[in-house]
Amino acid sequence: ASRQQFNHHQTQQQQQQQQQQTHEMDAEKGMRLLKEELDNIPDNMKPSFLYAQHAAPDLVCDQKLSRFLHAEGYNAKLAARRVVNYWEHRKKVFGEDYILPLTLFGAMKNHVQSLYDGYLYLLPVKDNFGRPIIYTHPVNLVPSKFHNQIRIWWYLVHVAMEDDEALRNGFIIVSNARNTSLTNFDARSTAAICTSGDRFFPIRWRQTHCCHSNPVFPLVAAMVKSVLSQEQRDTFVLHNGTSEQVIESFRENWIPKHCLP
Repeated sequence: ASRQQFNHHQTQQQQQQQQQQTHEMDAEKGMRLLKEELDNIPDNMKPSFLYAQHAAPDLVCDQKLSRFLHAEGYNAKLAARRVVNYWEHRKKVFGEDYILPLTLFGAMKNHVQSLYDGYLYLLPVKDNFGRPIIYTHPVNLVPSKFHNQIRIWWYLVHVAMEDDEALRNGFIIVSNARNTSLTNFDARSTAAICTSGDRFFPIRWRQTHCCHSNPVFPLVAAMVKSVLSQEQRDTFVLHNGTSEQVIESFRENWIPKHCLP
């Protein structure tokens, strides 16, 4: 029996080594193809990416680029588009600071106070699938602070991306619409968040959960749906009813009570 267990363990190790070698070969081939696709994109369509390569090479190293490959299922052409879109929009959001690391001492150094606005949070827990949870409270949305809120959004997603498990599993959104009114919904903020979350970041937005939305959601549903991708629409979940019913609905969707603020 002991000999059989040893042989079984040895076989498992060999299989794991073969899988690792295959993965490394696929990753190496994927990176080569990604760089070819990036080279094929005209320079005038990727100025922010090119400048980042020159001014902040650590931010566009192979390790960082591999995240875009993973996000696009190792489709090099789609990954190249995502890379270029990401850097062009990062420049729009952070201006000349876009080549700084997305940290409180980097690109966010002049915007730390915005973290206290109360609209967006990265919760300190994950759902049952190991996905980080970004929590939104639209009642605290101030349309006049649009640029600050978008910078916070980018920052929080990048904090989530520091976790390798999150990069593999993606992230989810939990939006608490309690006590919101029409003045708490801003089409520009919604569009900027949904578009970047779906098309630019090297991490996948897996689901959106909106709770306590009965009074307002029917009035803004068309606007919200118009800026969501098909995938975002298909993974949009509403949780309504009493507090107990909402908690149970979340639990049925693999988000236990302790994950909710």
